[in-house]
Amino acid sequence: MLKKLIIILVLSITLTSESFADKMGECTLTPEIWSVGVLPDTKNSNNLTQDYASFEIAKGKKILIKGKVLDNNCVPISGVKVNIWQANPFGLYQFNSDDIYNERYDKNFRGSGNTLTNNLGEFEFITVYPGKVNSISPNIIFRLEHQNFYPFETKMFFPENNNAESIKNMNPYLIKKQIPLVVAKTAGKVDDMVVYNFIVTLNQSNLYKEY
Repeated sequence: MLKKLIIILVLSITLTSESFADKMGECTLTPEIWSVGVLPDTKNSNNLTQDYASFEIAKGKKILIKGKVLDNNCVPISGVKVNIWQANPFGLYQFNSDDIYNERYDKNFRGSGNTLTNNLGEFEFITVYPGKVNSISPNIIFRLEHQNFYPFETKMFFPENNNAESIKNMNPYLIKKQIPLVVAKTAGKVDDMVVYNFIVTLNQSNLYKEY
């Protein structure tokens, strides 16, 4: 009887540990991928599909990005300014004033946005699926800023449209097992928008929270 009890207890601990490990799996550090050149200031909105002064919607397939920012202990970080930049569906970064003369320009697409993480470290963006730029897989640039952390930049790629070599070329120090860490995961639909989950884990510790 005692032997059976010990076996059950060991199995219970093992299953609990595996479950905890699964949760901790999202705590694997996100690799940095920095952009070349200077990026413009982001627009103060988490909706890139519509300008405040217009009722028109940007062209392309609308998507919803849901994410979370964690420290290296898996603790959510609140108050992080999450900035994003991306190309429009036609593969054009609308960063320069003369882009309005480009036939691929979309006057209703904002090109960038920002938002703050909530107390659970969560953030959301409504945008459109970006087009491919040159030979680089469609991606969204993320830059995180917080007064207690160093600036952090990476890129989010899409699960149905990512090329390992293309991603690796953006950071030669990436190893194969790190590539999935910059690829979002699909999570169903909301109002006909495909939802992409993207977790960013920083190699820094939150000074004010712990397990």
